[in-house]
Amino acid sequence: HEHYLPARAGDRLPSSVPGALVSVADRMDTIAGFFAIGLEPTGAADPFALRRQALAIIRILESREWDVSLTEIISKALSILSKEISFDEPGILRKILDFFRERYRQMMLRSDYGYGLVEAAIAVEFDRINQLRSRLDQLQAFVKEFGEFESFVLTFKRISNILKNQDEPMGVQPALFKAPCESRLWESYQAVKRPIEAHIEKKNTYEALKLMATLKGPVDDFFSGVEILTKESVELKNNRVGMLQELSRLFLKAADFSKFAI
Repeated sequence: HEHYLPARAGDRLPSSVPGALVSVADRMDTIAGFFAIGLEPTGAADPFALRRQALAIIRILESREWDVSLTEIISKALSILSKEISFDEPGILRKILDFFRERYRQMMLRSDYGYGLVEAAIAVEFDRINQLRSRLDQLQAFVKEFGEFESFVLTFKRISNILKNQDEPMGVQPALFKAPCESRLWESYQAVKRPIEAHIEKKNTYEALKLMATLKGPVDDFFSGVEILTKESVELKNNRVGMLQELSRLFLKAADFSKFAI
């Protein structure tokens, strides 16, 4: 009986572990199968109720707080199918992950989380369903409590805009620093990098964000104190870009602030 729960939107979930397991397994097999043969939902058309199936999986994984990889579950379903039919496994995996991401996005928007908040959270990592709502709640608390949040977002967006056309990792050589603001920013970054990573590892997003906020002043001073994309020398420009790359990688461990519409 629990194999088929939830039977409809808002329906109760399986109460037993075996019921929840079979419900997730069967639904994932169904989704993987239809995507593999090219019958995924398009627009408003969803004749096989795959959106409802995906939402059921998300609700079960979240309610059970199972620390499992969504990617691994999908990959397992596809690997079983690949023994019977031929299809582009990596491509179908990406499609199904995007499909689940959209279902989760819509579920959170219906739960009154803001669009920017949801986008900022799921853009960073979308593999452990059981961890997402906690990250959203902690990010929401930070947004409400940090008085300079809009300014903080603008600072991050400024970093992102400069890095848009700088794909190659540059690295940082402190010996190339010319202005005091460069050294101050690098020292501030080094002081909080490991504590932030430790908080992220413990799923303490709020404390990580508070530490990230301390970098706003040094970053703003860096922007006003030097020309990032200087023509003075390639080494100097690359060193400054490299510092922004380090900062961006650190921020993106918690949230993608460029998703906020400010």
